Amino acid sequence: MEIRTHRGFVVNKSDEADRNDRFYANPTVDELYLQLINNPVVTQSWEWEKNAIQVIASIFAATPRFFEKQLRGEEGRQHMSPRSIDFLHSCLTFIKTGRRRLSVPLWLDLLDIHPKDTKPVTTAILDDFELLFKDLLKAKTERLIPMWISQPGGLADLVTSAYILFGSIPANWKDD
Repeated sequence: MEIRTHRGFVVNKSDEADRNDRFYANPTVDELYLQLINNPVVTQSWEWEKNAIQVIASIFAATPRFFEKQLRGEEGRQHMSPRSIDFLHSCLTFIKTGRRRLSVPLWLDLLDIHPKDTKPVTTAILDDFELLFKDLLKAKTERLIPMWISQPGGLADLVTSAYILFGSIPANWKDD
């Protein structure tokens, strides 16, 4: 069963999850992100890094071929906001090259909570992603996460990206 995150990404809902939840959010990812931004000394320990990698890898592993699923879905194309598609492009570019056009923290402000401007992912967008990221779209979590964290600043990028993808609604957020 699929469920959307607060920023519109699709994940597989686990059997033990509350079936009444409308949106997926992972409080452990919230905790990791808050530790990263509020207590950088703690995040430099191997125990913290190992825990962060394991937690985030398990979330990605629960939705196999996560990036491809965002674009294609199970039964045809997904509906996504243009900014969400841009964020996926930015993540895959970082994994591949270690660079982003916009820093990952800026995406927190750019991506909407419960986006309303969703449209079907077009063939042109799918073709663009296939051309640029074919190997990454089909990559398993065991390959994707090491590639991500091997980039300079990769672990911080991974944790912040996971917060964007799977985190809760920010405390100061108000529905328009």
